[in-house]
Amino acid sequence: MNLPNKLTILRIILMPVMVALFYFELYILAAIVFVLAAFTDMLDGKIARKNNIVTVFGKFVDPLADKLINIAAIIILSGKICAGGEKWYGIFAVITTVIIVSREIIITSLRALAANEGVVIAADKMGKLKTVLQDIAIVTMFIDESKFIDKIPFVNELIHWMAVIILVGALALTIISGVNYFASNKEIMDKITKDI
Repeated sequence: MNLPNKLTILRIILMPVMVALFYFELYILAAIVFVLAAFTDMLDGKIARKNNIVTVFGKFVDPLADKLINIAAIIILSGKICAGGEKWYGIFAVITTVIIVSREIIITSLRALAANEGVVIAADKMGKLKTVLQDIAIVTMFIDESKFIDKIPFVNELIHWMAVIILVGALALTIISGVNYFASNKEIMDKITKDI
C-alpha cells in the first residue's frame, strides 16, 4: 500500500480517537487530533500529485475519509452544545449539522454516480474553501467547549463568538458551494439523471 493511502487509513483511524477524547472532555486533545487528520488530508494529496500516485482506492476513500471525520466532529459538537443548554446556538448548530451532512451525502452520491459513468468530478476551489472554513469552525468550537481560559472571561466570550461567526460562514459556503457544484456540472448531472 502506498503512502497516500496509508495516510487516508490513518485519518479514518483518528476519527474514533477524536470522538473518544471528546467524550472524556479532553477537548483540546480532540482538536489536536482533528488538526492532525486535516494535515494528513493535505499531505496525502500533495504526495499523490507529486509522485503521480493515483489508485481507485485513493479516488473513493480519500474524500470519504475527509467527510467522515468532519461529520463526526460537527455531530458531537452540536450534540454537546444542545446538551449545554444554549438554546439558540444549539438550534443553529443542529440545523447547520443537518445541512452540512445532507450536502456531503448528496454530493458524494452524485460523484459516485458520475464515476459509474466514467466521469471523475474533482473538488473545485469553492468546495476546498468550504472544507477549510468548516475545519476552522470545528477547531474553534472545540476550543470554545474547552473553556480552558476560564480566568479571562473576555477571551472565552471572544472565542465563543468567533466559533459562532465562523460556523455561520461555513454554513453559507456549504450551501453556496453545493449550488455551485450542481451549476458547474449541469451536463454531467443531466447525463446521470437522464433515466429518472
